[in-house]
Amino acid sequence: MEKDRDGLSSSQKSKALFILISLILTTITMSVLLYNVSPQEIVSYIGVNNSYLLMFIAALIGGVSSFTAPSYFALLFTLANGGTSPLLLGLSGGFGIFLSDIFFYYIGYNGRELVRDKSDRLLAKLESWIADKPDWVPPLASYIYTGFTLLPNDILMLTLALSKISLRRVILAILVGSLQLSVILAYLFSSGLFAGFFS
Repeated sequence: MEKDRDGLSSSQKSKALFILISLILTTITMSVLLYNVSPQEIVSYIGVNNSYLLMFIAALIGGVSSFTAPSYFALLFTLANGGTSPLLLGLSGGFGIFLSDIFFYYIGYNGRELVRDKSDRLLAKLESWIADKPDWVPPLASYIYTGFTLLPNDILMLTLALSKISLRRVILAILVGSLQLSVILAYLFSSGLFAGFFS
């Protein structure tokens, strides 16, 4: 079987390209759906009793990504003000975001070989910069990013994957950070904070 200079056969490259395209198309489809259907329509269709499942599914398919963050936060605000438990709502959303983050990690992981030729130098610099840091830096940075900022998590996950940071090394920090931020936001939203922003 013929391999290129990276040691990949054409079938391996085709498989990686297929996985990457499938993941990207799934993300785009879910983002368009979440963007075009309002939180109120979703709540009225699903019902208040299924709010926690709804929050989990919305976080799973939307999460805190660059495209769907406004819809996710609007839904969290709507459900938090609809009489649900902020703790359970936050945990449901946090677990959904965590699983969505793993999805984005694998987009980056499978897409790495496809961008390698064009960005070898940039990826090498990123890997070298991270390699010079102590082992505790990536987990701590991941926790701070996911637990205290409203920045899109897909950027973090793609960066971790492209820079060859093992998912096992940061997975606990990302889980705790995702749960923490979602619970904090659910409590803040349920108290009426940011009401003017979402109305």
